[in-house]
Amino acid sequence: MKIFLALIFLSFAFAVLGFNEVPPGDQLWVPLTQIVGGLTVIYFIWLVWKFIRGLLRRVGITNTPKIENSQDAKSYSKLVGTETRENSTAEDDMATKRKSYSDEFKKKVAEAASKSGVTLKSVGEQFGVNPTLVRNWKIQFASSSESNGDDAAVGDANNAGELKINAGWEERDGRTVCRWIVVWSEASEGEIAGAFGGYSGGGSFQMEQFFAKHAGSELTNLMIDTEDKITGEDIDFFDDIPSNVLSICDDAQDVIMEWHDQDEWEDAEQLVLLDDKIAELDKSEEMLLLNGGDSGFNKAILELAGVTAAPVSIGADNNASVDGGDGSEQKGNENIFVWHIKRAKFLFEDASEYEAWKKEKKVYFEMDPSGSDDGGEELFDDPSDGYAEFEIDDTKGNVSISLDDDGPVITAWVKWSPKLRDGVSEDEVLEWGADMGGWYAGTISLSDVDASISEDDGGDLRSLADDSTDGDS
Repeated sequence: MKIFLALIFLSFAFAVLGFNEVPPGDQLWVPLTQIVGGLTVIYFIWLVWKFIRGLLRRVGITNTPKIENSQDAKSYSKLVGTETRENSTAEDDMATKRKSYSDEFKKKVAEAASKSGVTLKSVGEQFGVNPTLVRNWKIQFASSSESNGDDAAVGDANNAGELKINAGWEERDGRTVCRWIVVWSEASEGEIAGAFGGYSGGGSFQMEQFFAKHAGSELTNLMIDTEDKITGEDIDFFDDIPSNVLSICDDAQDVIMEWHDQDEWEDAEQLVLLDDKIAELDKSEEMLLLNGGDSGFNKAILELAGVTAAPVSIGADNNASVDGGDGSEQKGNENIFVWHIKRAKFLFEDASEYEAWKKEKKVYFEMDPSGSDDGGEELFDDPSDGYAEFEIDDTKGNVSISLDDDGPVITAWVKWSPKLRDGVSEDEVLEWGADMGGWYAGTISLSDVDASISEDDGGDLRSLADDSTDGDS
């Protein structure tokens, strides 16, 4: 803008300087025009010099004044407006510089973190480091000490008791897949800690660490991730849990991974049992079980965490008395079958009904052979001979329940004892179940509440006798 105005004045000056005629009666006209024109030229030259000087500064050709001392330097930087930029650059450099800690310092921090009752957060504040570094150094020095066989190693106080495993696996597509697992140890009196894994709502698998407190037979706290599942209080697991308890949790999670294929977990987040571990397990129905000790709270921990509850055997004594569903008693395993549904997701239309149902969690079974493809004629003189309807309890089967926000996810194993026509073999019943819609003639429900099955992963019908004698899952 200044250049533009200067050009206008310059044009005016040249026009005035070139005007030779003096208006009549005005002898001062020529000197005045020469003075105005001259000043305009000088102003224009000054603007051009200022523009060139600024341009040279931008490209760095001009020299910076020599600064004699730091005070002068500060004053100069303030004068030319570079103080803020220089200070911020220094701060950025400090922020990007990585602090270096000696091994001696790291070990000192790790030893402090191994003391009973302290938290990573408190140790971090004590030594002025991030809690994550505290945890990493604690694990680092515990591992190096174990490899060196150092009895005085950091982490000696890691486990207040022996780690115990309580778990169940099932055969799925030729692999032995973990359905639920709890590895735990006593942290101190009234406290247990460890890690668990299992299928939650929607069929996803989760693995978490936990710290629980109890008074007698009642859980008072269950801390997992960011929440106390009993009190509802928000927590930060790695900051608020004592360091020695975290060591138990880490060890427990390591044990879980030692039993399973690491690649399968990383690729598909699925715990697939290593083949060399199968011989150590007990077989019960379709499940492979390991009962290395139950804390008494394992089932409650899994349920509160939203994991499908650990299934229990539906009966090892196949010659026990069994309710046939119609009130009659039958002996032996001749006509006892297991109706199994892998996963059924129920939806509740009314949230209040769902809350009411959760108090008792009753599940009912109904088998109506007349609903099969052949109406049950191949197996029964009268389809009503195979009809059954009852609440599933420990004597009639087993139900595993995982609670989603809008309804439960249920897996069920149910004993069914039909009165078969003479001469009908077990193989014929199983064939009827697989090929004639026999399995679909059975169903589970939640009594008279308004809830329907929205997802169904199928299942099968099997012989309880075969299940207990063949060794196949």
